[in-house]
Amino acid sequence: MSASSEMSAGNQQALPFRIQVAELVSSRYEGGARPLSWDERREGRDIIRATDGKSYTLVSDGQQSPPQKDWVILLKDGDSSSGYYWTLYAIPPAGVKADLKPQSAAIH
Repeated sequence: MSASSEMSAGNQQALPFRIQVAELVSSRYEGGARPLSWDERREGRDIIRATDGKSYTLVSDGQQSPPQKDWVILLKDGDSSSGYYWTLYAIPPAGVKADLKPQSAAIH
């Protein structure tokens, strides 16, 4: 199931927003691991299921490893139909659910 079929236009969050990876559903690399050889690395799509239960298609560049379980990633651009550009935000200890509440911009 693709991100576009799970996320309707009415419930998309404003970008950027953070999600925590529950599972790598589909990887651009066989076995889900980035190759050691630079010649074998490539851009492509990775599909993850997040801890919110939704699936997201991610547009990954050749330098990025496919997202792993428990990683917190920041979706910074894109949409549910063409995929989201992302960056790694945090790697919490295994099994720890991250606090994904929006951060306040106010300084106290």
